[in-house]
Amino acid sequence: MAVSIFAVLSAPITAAPPLHQQIDAIIKAQPSFKASATADDTMFLRRVYLDLTGNIPSVTQVREFLRDTSADKRTQTIDALLASPQHATRMQYVLDEMLMERRSGKHIAAKDWRSFLRKTALENKPWDILVREILSADGSQETTRTAAKFLSIANCTVTKSLAT
Repeated sequence: MAVSIFAVLSAPITAAPPLHQQIDAIIKAQPSFKASATADDTMFLRRVYLDLTGNIPSVTQVREFLRDTSADKRTQTIDALLASPQHATRMQYVLDEMLMERRSGKHIAAKDWRSFLRKTALENKPWDILVREILSADGSQETTRTAAKFLSIANCTVTKSLAT
Protein backbone atom coordinates (compact mmCIF):
# COMPACT_ATOMS: atom_id res chain seq x y z
CA MET A 1 0.00 0.00 0.00
CA ALA A 2 2.75 2.44 0.96
CA VAL A 3 4.62 1.66 -2.25
CA SER A 4 1.58 2.45 -4.42
CA ILE A 5 0.98 5.75 -2.63
CA PHE A 6 4.64 6.63 -3.01
CA ALA A 7 4.49 5.79 -6.73
CA VAL A 8 1.53 8.13 -7.21
CA LEU A 9 3.12 10.91 -5.18
CA SER A 10 6.47 10.62 -6.94
CA ALA A 11 4.96 10.98 -10.42
CA PRO A 12 6.02 14.28 -11.96
CA ILE A 13 3.43 17.01 -11.80
CA THR A 14 3.36 19.28 -14.79
CA ALA A 15 1.36 22.45 -15.18
CA ALA A 16 -1.08 22.73 -18.03
CA PRO A 17 0.08 25.00 -20.83
CA PRO A 18 -1.21 28.58 -20.68
CA LEU A 19 -4.80 29.00 -21.86
CA HIS A 20 -3.84 30.88 -25.04
CA GLN A 21 -1.62 27.96 -26.07
CA GLN A 22 -4.45 25.49 -25.40
CA ILE A 23 -6.82 27.58 -27.54
CA ASP A 24 -4.22 27.86 -30.31
CA ALA A 25 -3.79 24.06 -30.30
CA ILE A 26 -7.55 23.50 -30.66
CA ILE A 27 -7.76 25.97 -33.55
CA LYS A 28 -4.70 24.52 -35.30
CA ALA A 29 -6.19 21.02 -35.04
CA GLN A 30 -9.11 22.04 -37.28
CA PRO A 31 -8.73 20.55 -40.80
CA SER A 32 -9.60 23.87 -42.45
CA PHE A 33 -7.05 25.85 -40.42
CA LYS A 34 -4.66 28.01 -42.43
CA ALA A 35 -2.32 30.15 -40.40
CA SER A 36 -1.95 33.78 -41.32
CA ALA A 37 1.39 35.46 -41.04
CA THR A 38 2.14 36.95 -37.64
CA ALA A 39 1.25 40.63 -37.61
CA ASP A 40 4.21 42.99 -37.51
CA ASP A 41 4.51 45.33 -34.53
CA THR A 42 2.68 48.27 -36.12
CA MET A 43 -0.25 46.14 -37.29
CA PHE A 44 -0.43 44.36 -33.93
CA LEU A 45 -0.46 47.65 -32.03
CA ARG A 46 -3.18 49.14 -34.21
CA ARG A 47 -5.36 46.04 -33.93
CA VAL A 48 -4.99 45.62 -30.18
CA TYR A 49 -5.76 49.29 -29.55
CA LEU A 50 -8.86 49.13 -31.76
CA ASP A 51 -10.05 45.89 -30.15
CA LEU A 52 -9.49 46.92 -26.54
CA THR A 53 -10.05 50.69 -26.56
CA GLY A 54 -11.91 51.42 -29.78
CA ASN A 55 -9.19 53.91 -30.81
CA ILE A 56 -5.93 53.78 -32.70
CA PRO A 57 -2.72 54.44 -30.74
CA SER A 58 -1.17 57.89 -30.77
CA VAL A 59 2.06 58.57 -32.64
CA THR A 60 3.88 58.71 -29.30
CA GLN A 61 2.46 55.33 -28.24
CA VAL A 62 3.51 53.78 -31.56
CA ARG A 63 7.04 55.16 -31.29
CA GLU A 64 7.42 53.96 -27.69
CA PHE A 65 6.16 50.49 -28.62
CA LEU A 66 8.49 50.22 -31.62
CA ARG A 67 11.49 51.33 -29.49
CA ASP A 68 10.73 48.70 -26.85
CA THR A 69 12.98 45.66 -27.33
CA SER A 70 11.57 43.46 -24.57
CA ALA A 71 10.41 40.01 -25.64
CA ASP A 72 7.06 40.37 -23.87
CA LYS A 73 6.15 43.88 -25.04
CA ARG A 74 2.95 42.63 -26.69
CA THR A 75 1.78 40.94 -23.50
CA GLN A 76 2.68 44.05 -21.48
CA THR A 77 0.70 46.23 -23.90
CA ILE A 78 -2.35 43.98 -23.73
CA ASP A 79 -2.23 43.93 -19.92
CA ALA A 80 -1.87 47.72 -19.77
CA LEU A 81 -4.78 48.26 -22.16
CA LEU A 82 -7.01 45.80 -20.28
CA ALA A 83 -6.33 47.76 -17.08
CA SER A 84 -6.96 51.15 -18.71
CA PRO A 85 -10.02 53.37 -18.23
CA GLN A 86 -10.35 53.44 -22.05
CA HIS A 87 -10.95 49.68 -22.05
CA ALA A 88 -13.59 50.04 -19.33
CA THR A 89 -15.35 52.70 -21.40
CA ARG A 90 -15.21 50.49 -24.50
CA MET A 91 -16.60 47.51 -22.58
CA GLN A 92 -19.34 49.72 -21.17
CA TYR A 93 -20.60 50.37 -24.70
CA VAL A 94 -19.95 46.82 -25.96
CA LEU A 95 -21.93 45.32 -23.06
CA ASP A 96 -24.69 47.88 -23.49
CA GLU A 97 -25.06 46.96 -27.16
CA MET A 98 -24.87 43.22 -26.47
CA LEU A 99 -27.36 43.23 -23.62
CA MET A 100 -29.76 45.99 -24.58
CA GLU A 101 -29.80 45.87 -28.38
CA ARG A 102 -30.41 49.62 -28.54
CA ARG A 103 -33.73 49.41 -26.74
CA SER A 104 -35.03 52.68 -25.39
CA GLY A 105 -34.79 53.23 -21.64
CA LYS A 106 -37.82 52.16 -19.64
CA HIS A 107 -37.37 52.02 -15.87
CA ILE A 108 -33.64 52.64 -15.39
CA ALA A 109 -31.96 55.62 -17.03
CA ALA A 110 -29.47 54.73 -19.76
CA LYS A 111 -26.84 56.87 -17.99
CA ASP A 112 -27.18 54.77 -14.80
CA TRP A 113 -27.11 51.50 -16.79
CA ARG A 114 -23.94 52.53 -18.63
CA SER A 115 -22.36 53.67 -15.37
CA PHE A 116 -23.11 50.22 -13.91
CA LEU A 117 -21.49 48.55 -16.95
CA ARG A 118 -18.43 50.82 -16.78
CA LYS A 119 -17.98 50.06 -13.07
CA THR A 120 -18.28 46.35 -13.89
CA ALA A 121 -15.54 46.63 -16.53
CA LEU A 122 -13.27 48.69 -14.26
CA GLU A 123 -13.60 46.06 -11.53
CA ASN A 124 -12.84 43.32 -14.08
CA LYS A 125 -15.90 41.54 -12.75
CA PRO A 126 -16.15 37.91 -13.95
CA TRP A 127 -18.94 37.17 -16.45
CA ASP A 128 -20.71 34.72 -14.13
CA ILE A 129 -20.98 37.34 -11.39
CA LEU A 130 -22.19 40.03 -13.82
CA VAL A 131 -24.86 37.69 -15.21
CA ARG A 132 -25.90 36.63 -11.70
CA GLU A 133 -26.26 40.27 -10.66
CA ILE A 134 -28.34 41.10 -13.72
CA LEU A 135 -30.59 38.04 -13.49
CA SER A 136 -31.17 38.29 -9.75
CA ALA A 137 -31.75 42.06 -9.59
CA ASP A 138 -35.30 43.10 -8.77
CA GLY A 139 -34.62 46.81 -8.32
CA SER A 140 -35.58 46.84 -4.66
CA GLN A 141 -32.05 47.58 -3.41
CA GLU A 142 -30.04 50.62 -4.43
CA THR A 143 -26.90 48.53 -5.06
CA THR A 144 -28.65 46.28 -7.60
CA ARG A 145 -31.24 48.69 -8.99
CA THR A 146 -29.38 49.46 -12.22
CA ALA A 147 -28.74 45.77 -12.91
CA ALA A 148 -32.53 45.35 -13.00
CA LYS A 149 -32.70 47.41 -16.22
CA PHE A 150 -31.96 44.37 -18.36
CA LEU A 151 -34.74 42.26 -16.88
CA SER A 152 -37.27 45.07 -16.70
CA ILE A 153 -36.89 45.76 -20.41
CA ALA A 154 -36.74 42.06 -21.27
CA ASN A 155 -39.92 41.46 -19.24
CA CYS A 156 -41.70 44.30 -21.04
CA THR A 157 -40.72 42.75 -24.38
CA VAL A 158 -41.80 39.26 -23.30
CA THR A 159 -45.09 40.54 -21.89
CA LYS A 160 -45.87 42.42 -25.11
CA SER A 161 -45.03 39.40 -27.27
CA LEU A 162 -47.19 37.10 -25.13
CA ALA A 163 -50.11 39.51 -25.34
CA THR A 164 -50.14 39.48 -29.14
